[in-house]
Order: sequence, then structure tokens, then C-alpha cells
Amino acid sequence: MTAKIPRSEAILASAGFGKTYQLALRYIRLLASGCSPAGVCAVTFSRKAAGEIFDKIAERLCAAAAGSEDAAAIAGDIGRPELRQDDFLRLLKAFLAELHRNHIGTLDSFTVSVIRAFPMELGISPDLQLMDNNGSAARVIRHGRNRGYGAA
Repeated sequence: MTAKIPRSEAILASAGFGKTYQLALRYIRLLASGCSPAGVCAVTFSRKAAGEIFDKIAERLCAAAAGSEDAAAIAGDIGRPELRQDDFLRLLKAFLAELHRNHIGTLDSFTVSVIRAFPMELGISPDLQLMDNNGSAARVIRHGRNRGYGAA
């Protein structure tokens, strides 16, 4: 079930034009192409949208794993008409087995994960703390400068 893995892609459209559905299909297409769920990064602007993308992926995989008609429809939608219900069951199992490693979230959470993985390379304090809206930003910035690192 391996196919050529597509390059990065951005989906831009106004509200209500099916971005979530298209992102879910793209994610499923990448899984069907042999990508591990941990190797796919789906990012959006809000937690709500990220949750909707995750839900749509899970819903589509569950539907395809549960019924041959849904499997045929989704297989057609992702350009892989040879896929069958048991193929989608395998993809669903892989998706669920790696929930803790899936990268479906916000641009902010993705950026923070990169910063936390490489703080020294980025010149940021390794004990980085997220700022909130109640005024703790100044404390974090001062803390970073006092430790010899740039502002967080």
C-alpha cells in the first residue's frame, strides 16, 4: 500500500468551504501512503479547529473500517480506489496506537514543541514557561534576561 508521498500543502479557504474535511482526507491519504501518524503534522490556528480535524480523521477512518460502502467512498476521495475496509481498519489501529505521538494541533503548540526540543540552539532558556494573559509575560522575559538568554 505504498505510493508516492505528496509534498507539504496548505489549504486556504474561507469558513464553510470544507478545509477540515480536506485536511482529514489528506491526513488519511498520507497514512495510506505509508506515513506513520507520528510523521504527519497537521496544524491550524485554533484548538477548536485542531479538535475538529482530529475528530474528522477519526470519524472517516471509523466509517471506512466499519463499512465497505464508506471504505469505497473514502478510498475514491483520497485517490486510492484499491483500498478496502480491512485496509482502513489497519490505518485506524495505527492512528489510535500512536495517539500520544500524533501532531494535530495549533501553530502555537507546534512552535512551542520545537522551542522546547531545541532551546539552547535557539538561544532560549531551557526552563521556558508559557506566558498567559494575566501579566506574567514581563516576569518570564526578565527571568530569561537574568539567566543570560534572550527574551522568551
